[in-house]
Amino acid sequence: MINLFLRGSDSGKAQDGTCKLKFIKMDIPENYDNIPGNDELPDSIKIKAREIGCILIVRTNKRGSKPGAFYLKGNLNSDIDCDIVEKKIIDNYLSHKYKSPLCWISKDRKW
Repeated sequence: MINLFLRGSDSGKAQDGTCKLKFIKMDIPENYDNIPGNDELPDSIKIKAREIGCILIVRTNKRGSKPGAFYLKGNLNSDIDCDIVEKKIIDNYLSHKYKSPLCWISKDRKW
């Protein structure tokens, strides 16, 4: 079950160390419209998210010729406090730190 959906937030970036969650990157599935306004999660992404037990999914938007990607963050093997992740997402949203990513949180990880 999805507990939170936000347009314009993220948990941070691995490159600058602001994201402490382990993640896997998945390309945008074929025939998926990566456009503003499409907030649907493809079934293939939900299946993989359930499989690894991730708590957070972030979709980056298309930039120029890049199609974007889905980032499945957190997994069953990590000690993740769901409330801390949710607070970080909300704080980043309120501070307008990220403008275009979409993010979904599932505390029960059942997507």
